[in-house]
Amino acid sequence: MGIQHLWTLVKPAREQTTIRALSLKDGFEEKYGSGPRLYCIGVDASIWLHALQHKFAVSHAQSGENPELRTMLFRLLQYLKSPVHLIFVLDGPERPDLKRGTKVIKAGHWMVESMKLFVHAVRFDWHMAPGEAEAELACMNQTGIIDAILTEDSDVLLFGARVVIRNPKFKAGEEDPPIAMYRMSAIFSNPEIGLKTRGGLILYGLLCGNDYDEPGLLGCGSSIAVGLARYGLGQAHFLRSWRDELVFYLQMDPSGYLGQRHKKLADNVPCNFPDPTVVRALAYPVVSVGFYGPYGAARFCRDSNIDVSHLAELCTRYFTWGLSEEGVLQKFHSVLWPGLAIRLFLERAMSVNSEGVQFAPSAEQCWVKPKKTITTQPEAHNRGGVPCLRVKVKTALFVGWAKTGLRKAIEHGGVKANPDAKVPATLLVWIPRCIVMPRETSAAAVSAGHEVPRTLTDYPPAKSGPSRSGGEASSEDWMIQCKGVVDLTGLSEEEDGL
Repeated sequence: MGIQHLWTLVKPAREQTTIRALSLKDGFEEKYGSGPRLYCIGVDASIWLHALQHKFAVSHAQSGENPELRTMLFRLLQYLKSPVHLIFVLDGPERPDLKRGTKVIKAGHWMVESMKLFVHAVRFDWHMAPGEAEAELACMNQTGIIDAILTEDSDVLLFGARVVIRNPKFKAGEEDPPIAMYRMSAIFSNPEIGLKTRGGLILYGLLCGNDYDEPGLLGCGSSIAVGLARYGLGQAHFLRSWRDELVFYLQMDPSGYLGQRHKKLADNVPCNFPDPTVVRALAYPVVSVGFYGPYGAARFCRDSNIDVSHLAELCTRYFTWGLSEEGVLQKFHSVLWPGLAIRLFLERAMSVNSEGVQFAPSAEQCWVKPKKTITTQPEAHNRGGVPCLRVKVKTALFVGWAKTGLRKAIEHGGVKANPDAKVPATLLVWIPRCIVMPRETSAAAVSAGHEVPRTLTDYPPAKSGPSRSGGEASSEDWMIQCKGVVDLTGLSEEEDGL
């Protein structure tokens, strides 16, 4: 999908990172911001829908109940482990009737309504664009509603996106897979690419082919298109003079940007090229004009309070493992509780303003285990390049929330009750250090002469040497720093085994 060879062309500007590292650096720890925040990513929902459907097209019967929705849910829960907020954007009714010579089916996808239920349960957002989702996402990116766009469609670059992330490939056991990210500023400033403006990108799409005119200019390849962009053709305002200049540069190549003259190609430029309708669709797509004013971000909730009860009830409807109380709780222990724990730490961290004043009591006081369970093992400092701490969490509160949603299904006989279900009482979770110890300066720590580090890179490495008990923290200085941030007094050390 998108513009032929465009991803290959912009590869020199590619940054390789992970969602967690990116969202911590450019969102949660943003130096010029007013405090910790979630990194907002707009998602091209159609890409997810088609990818999930294609994945199970052959082996659907052997993949369990609703494998597409199950995979989608597990993917959503993976994103809960990073300080991100997702806004899913779907194509709207005003999208073009034809794309790549094929009639566009505008009827809703069968997964949409079910997918929306799960998206809202984990407190992400859903938005329908008036036209193309890629164009709407680019508009949201330009106006600051979202920080980046998650898609596989390179059209989004032509529509004016500022930061684009290609969909990561999740592998079994991989918590934070690598991603390829492209910043428009890096693309325009890279001499190896040769495209310096959005107009140059649109010119490239017109010549090499796009969703609205698949062939483009027959015989025009990527290198010729880039050379013509260097002549400034992407900045022309009038199509008639633009076509004349196109023919001239192909015939003469006065500055040598094309490497040679292309007289045959110049003779074959159609008199009606480019189609004004195609130019308009790329340069001025249908978007929500006026929708994103100064308070546009307020239209999307960015609420971190996951509706565990509703999520449990949804799982009883759609999945085989949701037919028993024990099945849901065991599955949630492995796929939901880690992200939920991180979200509660995030909620606390974001309640601290730029002056270090906390607005509300700590949300995690009732479920964080005491100081002996927070470790600083050496490997904790290199999980995907992000310094992390291992925190032991009591899950009784989480289980209670889930059982609230399961109770109704049990009463209706759709779910088997398991009052004696064996569910682990605690969970070990790796959490980024800057989330456990948010960007604030504790008055108590300052008076003791220990200032809490403010950014991810300010944390000292863990001290090496033998640990006290099973690899537990051995740095007294580190524990003094941590006391001002996490409630370490909820339980006595004797109760640590509970």
